[in-house]
Amino acid sequence: MGVWIWRGLAPMGLAVNSLDAGGLPAVVQRMAVCTLVAAYVVVAAIGLGLWVARVAKLRLPNPWERLALCAGLGLGILSLLVLGLGLAGLLSPAFWVLVLGVFILISLVDLFDLFGELRSDFAVMRPKGTFEWWVAIALIGVFAVNFLAAFIPPLDYDVLEYHLGSPAQYARAGRIFFIQDNVYGSFPANVEMLFLLAIKLSGGAIAGAYTSKLLNVALGMLAAIGVWRLGARLFTRRVGAVSAAIFYSAPWVSVVTEKAYVEVGLALFGVLAMLSAARYWVGPAEHRKWREAAAAGIFAGLAMGTKYPAAVFVLAPLGLFFVVVNLRLRGLLLKHGLVFGICALVAVSPWLVKNYVYTGNPTYPLLYGIFDGHSWDSIRNARFVAAHSPGRIGAGEFGLAFTEYFFSGELASPLLIVFAPFFLLYPIHGRRRLALFAYAAFVLGAWFLLTHRIPRFLVPMIPALALLGGCGIEADLARWWRGMCRALCGILLVYCAFIPWRINAQGLWFHKLLLGVESPKEYMDGLLGAAQSSYSWKAIDFVNRLPRESKVLFLGEARTFYVTRPVIAPTVFDEKLTDRIEDGDKSGRDLWELLRGNGIDYVYVNGPEFNRLQDTYAFLYQGEVRGGYSDWLDASVISEMEGKYLRRVAAYSYSGALPVVTPFVIYRVVREKEGKATADEAIDRDGEMHL
Repeated sequence: MGVWIWRGLAPMGLAVNSLDAGGLPAVVQRMAVCTLVAAYVVVAAIGLGLWVARVAKLRLPNPWERLALCAGLGLGILSLLVLGLGLAGLLSPAFWVLVLGVFILISLVDLFDLFGELRSDFAVMRPKGTFEWWVAIALIGVFAVNFLAAFIPPLDYDVLEYHLGSPAQYARAGRIFFIQDNVYGSFPANVEMLFLLAIKLSGGAIAGAYTSKLLNVALGMLAAIGVWRLGARLFTRRVGAVSAAIFYSAPWVSVVTEKAYVEVGLALFGVLAMLSAARYWVGPAEHRKWREAAAAGIFAGLAMGTKYPAAVFVLAPLGLFFVVVNLRLRGLLLKHGLVFGICALVAVSPWLVKNYVYTGNPTYPLLYGIFDGHSWDSIRNARFVAAHSPGRIGAGEFGLAFTEYFFSGELASPLLIVFAPFFLLYPIHGRRRLALFAYAAFVLGAWFLLTHRIPRFLVPMIPALALLGGCGIEADLARWWRGMCRALCGILLVYCAFIPWRINAQGLWFHKLLLGVESPKEYMDGLLGAAQSSYSWKAIDFVNRLPRESKVLFLGEARTFYVTRPVIAPTVFDEKLTDRIEDGDKSGRDLWELLRGNGIDYVYVNGPEFNRLQDTYAFLYQGEVRGGYSDWLDASVISEMEGKYLRRVAAYSYSGALPVVTPFVIYRVVREKEGKATADEAIDRDGEMHL
């Protein structure tokens, strides 16, 4: 029994880091271990933040503000510590267990005081009346689905490619380094550093993925608390509570919370920057403190260190805020404006310095025309700019995007917009309401005009819309008005809370996985087959079983999270081996000689994804249309090489019923003077692999 308990709790336990383990005990083991690791990281971060706040003499009398601000501060500092020490190769799990333990010990008294105050305050926050109970039940449902969905194996494109893919590479290498084949790995990565820590402390990438998503669940809860306290600071505690419910129930918030995306971290740091600015603004001008300006700058810098768009969505609006509120106080404008700007620059500077050292461009790969950089060129920059530029700009396109985001899309949240226009009817604090409206409108406009309009990029706008909606619901016009608004709000809350449940429970796979009826691998096989995805888990699994000394090149595939072998897997934007063939006929023989010259033993061709990238990312360069992935490589070249230069050792198609023309194929590169392959050269595991 003792051995079984230890295996159930040990981070290196088989079920935690295995995709094959099924059964209810394995499910319980995964949940217990990953929850404990995530809780350890979060408590240590809170402790670190409390210690820093005490040393900096930052007064935070409200316990919920203290929790949100100190947790955010601690998580941000912890991310930068992982970056710095990871670059030095200090990623040992034992080392980080000790470091986190020190953070807890140095703030033990503060932690006990904080949790004691929270417990006392929580006792008087019990729901009162039908509306509050309805809201509480809906939010508990949102939290439950976010928590349970954290134990779904990740399959999202960006998550496998770099949000978890890059940390997994760092964890395997035991250090942080410049990933030559993945430009996204050089983006600012405050949240990914927490994912890296989760992978190391959980004992492996699989358990680390679950723990990473649990950390995102914590970030989402902290962001909701931040929205609540922001509403209480600007308006009333009731407006703050309703606004937090609107924010937390938004389906897009649930999606970025339950998956290993980083937008929930961006929302958290953005909300905390706004909360710090509100603490600075609310009250007499003579009471404005430089510490609040510094805190706002730090959180704005941490937001930018999470995702580049925060420079537009968070940093620029707050910089303008400090100018506007101090127009009549020139001394404060200069002093506190400088404090805000310097603190923001300090907080984001580790990422700028890292990129400058590795590439010569502090904002790599952005601003190529200004900084140039030795790891980028004009062709790749043209491809990148074309792919990340907004589409057509017009009233019709804006109307379609607006309608899809709030009403017609799969994750649409009408609750975010239905009550927001009624903020004008709220009787007090007109300047504060107008500031929130201006901010929400600015973010929406910047998203439409400056980005490639991925919907989850709009998550930083949701807190402001939620606060406007809270004002609309709580507008004291008449008893019937408030009653009608609360009834409609309750209905829409339940509707929004149901959406992530419906998405995760499609086909009952969600239930089967969490009850242990099927293993994570069986879940992935079923989900990928039903979705007709352009991702083949079976092909990746085959690559993982190749000899350890093998050197494998991926063509059309860059999602490396589940790969356990060193591979070359360039994204569509990065330099590829095929790009090095510049002269000659660019034939199959040219490619074979290039493969042999670079020691490539196997080539994995993801045909469906190769074709998609080739078409979707096609771009115009110097008046000529260039292929999205390659200017000359296509299926005909691979067909020409097959049998002569490449020997097929494995081939997979979709698990579904639809036929495919280009399956997922692994080839062995033919050696010099090699004769016909013999049967014992084939790698045969499940009947789907052949010569």
